[in-house]
Amino acid sequence: IYSFRTTLRCNLKCEYCWQFQQDILNKSNPPETNHSKEILRIIRQSSPFVLITGGDPLMRSDIVELMEYAKNVLKFKRIYFITNGTRLHLFEKILEYIDYLYVSLDSLRVEQYSKRLGVSIKTVDQMIQNTVNFSKLQNKYNFRMSVNIVVDGDSISDASEVVDFCVTHNIRFGFNPRRYVEIGSYDHRLKNNIEYINLIN
Repeated sequence: IYSFRTTLRCNLKCEYCWQFQQDILNKSNPPETNHSKEILRIIRQSSPFVLITGGDPLMRSDIVELMEYAKNVLKFKRIYFITNGTRLHLFEKILEYIDYLYVSLDSLRVEQYSKRLGVSIKTVDQMIQNTVNFSKLQNKYNFRMSVNIVVDGDSISDASEVVDFCVTHNIRFGFNPRRYVEIGSYDHRLKNNIEYINLIN
């Protein structure tokens, strides 16, 4: 599977994001539509699978057009799509063309989570509501939805609540231990942490 980073632009300022920490978000223009289609065509020559990522791909106004091209013209067998979920309510049509949707959600504690992401409580509420709403569309559009949960020593209990949320709404989930870019390693507090081990088991 090949990964296509369609843009570096993102509307969040996650405290653990290496792109935000290095101050490169929103400073790089994504490839234009035709160039992006050419990249997809080159990928298709080597693989029937593609992972669409960013930044956040939904920051691109042409993302539905690109996914339609990838599915209907290039005939990708599987399209995996990663987003932070804040703008999903504007892009339901994209579900016609993707096979797997991955949404970031680390916590349901809105006030605390909004500070971690550097956005308003309203934005986090929208993320959570979008996740719920799109989970109900899995059968209609024949796609699978999964939540990516970033975990560190301070958020294990938050992650446990997200797991329960996913089970309730028929959403798959996976964990990513937080990586500290400045020291080049993962949160040492997770190592041999019984609560974390029980969570991932």
